[in-house]
Formats: sequence, C-alpha cells, structure tokens
Amino acid sequence: MLLFLDADSVMAPTLAAEIIAHRHIGYLAGSVRVIAETTDFFDRWFFELMEIGKTYIRIRAQMLYCSREWFERSGGFDESLEIAEDREFLQRLQGRGVPVCHLTTSWIATSPRRLHRLPLRLGLVTTFLRWLLAELGVGRHWRY
Repeated sequence: MLLFLDADSVMAPTLAAEIIAHRHIGYLAGSVRVIAETTDFFDRWFFELMEIGKTYIRIRAQMLYCSREWFERSGGFDESLEIAEDREFLQRLQGRGVPVCHLTTSWIATSPRRLHRLPLRLGLVTTFLRWLLAELGVGRHWRY
C-alpha cells in the first residue's frame, strides 16, 4: 500500500493499521481524515468543514492511500495539474470500479500554513475558494 501525505504533515500512530484493515475489507484506495496540526479554533473548523464534504458529499481528496498495483495500473497522478491531482486520481480509480473509501477512524495532521498566508484570516477564504473551484474542475492548471 502507498500513502500520500504532504511534507508538512504527520500521520496518527494508528493510521497504518487502519489502512491495512480497510484494505482487508476491500477498499484498495481512500482519502484520509485531515486535521489541523494546531489548536487554533479557525484552523480546526476549516478542516472540519472539509470533512463535511468528504463525508456527506462523498468527495474523495487530499491525503490518500492506494494499492501500488492500482497506482501503477492507472498511471499515477496527472503531473500537469497544479491542484486537485489527488481528487482527479481517486475519481479515475472510481471510474474504473476500484472501491474507494474515506477513512475516518484515524487521521493525518497537517500544517495550516496556507490558511495564514494573508492578513485577517483571508487565507481561509482564498484556500476554500481555490479548493472549491478545483472541485468544480476550474483552475486545476493554475499556479497554486
């Protein structure tokens, strides 16, 4: 199994075991719950908002795992994309009939640095809008 996470992220001690357990019940790929690596209310709220999309709208994106076989068979990530290459990859797997889940029983903690890059918490808004546009298929080739 392959696990993809950002360089400024850390996985929960239980994540590897949870991925293996999900693999054994048939999920060859999946996104993983992402939390903020801080205790800041707004940072945590932002990532909880993203979880709503993953859980209730079934958006599979961000940090993910996949079997090596399916990663290679599908051609991996589309390197021409600047954003949402993870989303596009998981959609491609789903289109090929690969069972894809969203793993909520463990997590990956990530830096909220993007959320802090503008004053007055505007990074929250711009990051959300950028990710929303990418979900809609707009701007995936734009420089991030």
